[in-house]
Amino acid sequence: MLIRMLVVCTLTAWACDSEVFETEHEAVEAGNAALKAGNGGAARRHYEEAAAELPASPELDYVTGLALSETDTHHKATQTLIRALSTKDDQLLQKVRAGLGLAYCRWALSKEAAEKAGKEGAAKPSSPKPDDDPSDPTSAQDADEPPAWTSLDLWEKAVDQLERALVMQPDDAESMRNLEVALLRVDPPCSARDDKHEVNNTLDKASPIEVAAAQAPPQSGAPQPSPEDGKDELEWKGESLLSCPDDVDFYKVNLNAGDRLSVELKGTADAGRIGVVLLGLDGKEQVRPPAGTEEPLAALEYSVGTSAGTYYLRVDNIDGDEVPYDLTVKVRPPCSKTEDRFEDNDGPEAASAVSGGAPIAGLKLCPLDPDWYKVTLSDGESLMVTVALDGDSQQKDAAKAAKPNPPFTLELAAASGPTKASGAAFGNTRVATLFTPGAGDYTIAIEGLPQLEQRYTLTVHIVPPCDQGGDDKLEDNDLVEDATDLEAKLSELAQQAQPGQQQQQQQPPPPLSLRICPDDVDWFKITARPEEKKLLTAVFEHAKGDLSMTLFNSDGSEEVARADASSRDVNGETLPLPDVQEDTVYTVKIKGGAGVENFYQLKLDQPQPQQNQDQNDDQDKDRQDEEDKKDEQDKKDEQDKKDQQDKKDKKDQKGKEEQQARKPMDEKLDKLDHNPKNLEADKARRASPLANHPPERDW
Repeated sequence: MLIRMLVVCTLTAWACDSEVFETEHEAVEAGNAALKAGNGGAARRHYEEAAAELPASPELDYVTGLALSETDTHHKATQTLIRALSTKDDQLLQKVRAGLGLAYCRWALSKEAAEKAGKEGAAKPSSPKPDDDPSDPTSAQDADEPPAWTSLDLWEKAVDQLERALVMQPDDAESMRNLEVALLRVDPPCSARDDKHEVNNTLDKASPIEVAAAQAPPQSGAPQPSPEDGKDELEWKGESLLSCPDDVDFYKVNLNAGDRLSVELKGTADAGRIGVVLLGLDGKEQVRPPAGTEEPLAALEYSVGTSAGTYYLRVDNIDGDEVPYDLTVKVRPPCSKTEDRFEDNDGPEAASAVSGGAPIAGLKLCPLDPDWYKVTLSDGESLMVTVALDGDSQQKDAAKAAKPNPPFTLELAAASGPTKASGAAFGNTRVATLFTPGAGDYTIAIEGLPQLEQRYTLTVHIVPPCDQGGDDKLEDNDLVEDATDLEAKLSELAQQAQPGQQQQQQQPPPPLSLRICPDDVDWFKITARPEEKKLLTAVFEHAKGDLSMTLFNSDGSEEVARADASSRDVNGETLPLPDVQEDTVYTVKIKGGAGVENFYQLKLDQPQPQQNQDQNDDQDKDRQDEEDKKDEQDKKDEQDKKDQQDKKDKKDQKGKEEQQARKPMDEKLDKLDHNPKNLEADKARRASPLANHPPERDW
């Protein structure tokens, strides 16, 4: 029988303009009419009825595949159309390829919707099309869809078939439009793939930056930030952003007086150069980089004076390439805006009253702003004060200049009288003690180096004399069999400090403030675990009495390691636990010399893995090497300048000497040049035999 086929229709709607089958079969005629009217469900039923009576053919597979695609039975539609590719008729083959490309396009659109629904939540079942019969099982979604195919896979298949169709018939306008749609999905232009902040290509459409407290994950062994650290530095991160060719991106951030802004721009390596520019309040004045700077900035810093308001960041695309980038914006408010709850306690008359007990965290030192506290002691009581910086010092130069001591001072003094004690250093901590100084008020003065801005923790320990129950709260642990379970005790104290909150495993527990009385020892029990580093630290003022730590096996019968290296400049001991293959219990003995009485603070830390530490050391070494190279280059440049100047000076001196040597001759020549009489000519004339004889003839 003769069959005349449908032309391919556009992706968005059927708009067939040719006639359909010429056949005597009623089901085919009815299917053609339904398909031309856009009723894919009815067309599909009629074609399936015809397929039960007619022999298989590429023509029937073609129209059946179109009807299946119209009813969103995507996998079956494409498989049916693929069978129709077996035709030997080039005209029909072109139409089959165009129809197959369209079927893949529709399937890709459906897959995109499912992928989006999967990201936003559970996908909802699609509603039947208005011309479908909900009771007809053939209207259901294709259950045989390959689960591994993505929408991009399907768009690529669509591009392949549509391009083949257009090679066979270049003037197929519908296939051309469908190909354009598919290509935009397979290889969309940069503008179509730009980040969520678009369109921010102009100043008036700048994307707002809302800085907030940075949420840095805790690191094992690293000093943990206090809860108040979030006030010190606010942060915004823009990740997976995109700079398109001939495009700029604008952002805006509100800054207060005294805020310190830092911006870091990270582009993808070898993708093209981009740079960041800071614009002032009006968006016109360029604040960074300074005028005349040609090299684009990957990072910038700026301190706001009194001009609070909205500042603008512009990301420039230098090379006109497509460059993915990340943008990090940090704002540090002025220290005066983030001081602790005890301010203003800047002098002895404004000292804040504190009492012994749990560590006081979240305190802050600001530049040129000391902190003063006061405590009251009863007769016979002793005092120990420790101050530990939280994290690394923000003023690295100040910390470096203060090595090996932490960049602050600690002083204890009687409110009236000469009694005084200075803090001794150990790591990032200072400790000071007063033994039975007498009843009265005492001040604690803490002051950082001029540029130091840092949070710290203050611990005040007040106890009565040893013979009046002044030993620490872990007594009686004077025997190995009475050793205190250190980890259990630290966990208990952490829960008491933060009731109802689960202690993070990576966060170091708070230190214990303890005491050694004369001829006393303290025993502790601790468990070493595989692949878990532990470091036990005792901080004390060495000048007031030396203490030692010794590690034993579980029953205290065999010594494993000893720490006894404290000195006037090293006020503490550290004892790492050995690496073990299985959980191993150790005991630790802390004791002083004969008759020694002293306070100590006991801490248990989990240092960073050695690999990370090695990386940090390597980075520090690389930075030091770079600094050394720069210093050497500076010295070389300075020496070159000096050598050049010396050469110039020598040349000038030689010129002066030559000029001085030539001076008599120059004077003679100069005199000769300026003498109106030619002396040599006169002398020659006088010596001539004709000098006194006039010529016989007047020539």
